[in-house]
Amino acid sequence: MSRYYPLLLVLLIPALAAPGCGDGTSIATKMAANRVEDPAAGQAAEAKPAADQDAISRKIIYNASLEVVVQDLTETTKQIEKLILEQKGYIAKSDSSGDTGARRTATWVLKIPAEQFRFTMNALAALGTPVRNSSDSQDVTEEFLDLQARVKNLKAEEEALNKMVREAATLDAILKIRREITELRGNIERAEGRLKYLATMSAMSTITLMAREDAAYVPPTLPEPPTFLSRVQETFSKSSTQLRNFGESVGLIVVALVPWLPLLLVGVWLLRRVIRSIPDSRVPMSTPQPSHQPIAVAPSAAAAPESPHPSAEPPAS
Repeated sequence: MSRYYPLLLVLLIPALAAPGCGDGTSIATKMAANRVEDPAAGQAAEAKPAADQDAISRKIIYNASLEVVVQDLTETTKQIEKLILEQKGYIAKSDSSGDTGARRTATWVLKIPAEQFRFTMNALAALGTPVRNSSDSQDVTEEFLDLQARVKNLKAEEEALNKMVREAATLDAILKIRREITELRGNIERAEGRLKYLATMSAMSTITLMAREDAAYVPPTLPEPPTFLSRVQETFSKSSTQLRNFGESVGLIVVALVPWLPLLLVGVWLLRRVIRSIPDSRVPMSTPQPSHQPIAVAPSAAAAPESPHPSAEPPAS
């Protein structure tokens, strides 16, 4: 029996080693897979909050134009400066015209934080009587996110080119890569400039305010519906006006013809002379008249002469 022990050990060693080898391979494979998959999972986990944050903070550019009529332009200017200072904005441009005592006008270009846009518009409209109020908005969130992704990709490409420069073996290869890096750097700077512009414009809204001074200004009111009597008066007034205009037009026509009256008279006189000098060449046409003469009848040779006295009747037999 003891002589079979070495043979049994030879047969059992591969069987015992196989599960261990299988488990070792499986663990190594899983570890390698985990090492490969973990960076992607980490990037996805980092990208998700960033995407959510970008979705929440939208980039919207607000622009507005407002015109108001005020009683005192000097006092209004002070109120505008105080309001802008409270809202943490600034005056980008201002222009005024007119002298004190006359009707003056002023224009301001105001930069206001986007979150204070609506409040500031209402406050500015309350300074006087608004006569024109318009606003518009432009959502640039998509363009902003696209530019961010483009800048990120361009910088990664720039880093790869810089690495290639360090590993290049010839001067020609280094110069070629340097030209590509220079062109790439220009694209990055342009994209970053556009990003900065969109961020600034979306963070600060633009309001163009025009104030017109008029102490006697009365805001227009809605007219009342006309009554029947007012419509009759308006109709009679229009008809009288039209009649007067017609009489004036006729009078003007007569006055305009007065200088031409002598020439018209001479022309009429000459026309009558010409007509009278033309002979009447019309010949009356004669119509045949019926004949009233008796028709002569030739006497018959066999006829007896007519007796002047009537013959007596023959006696009855």
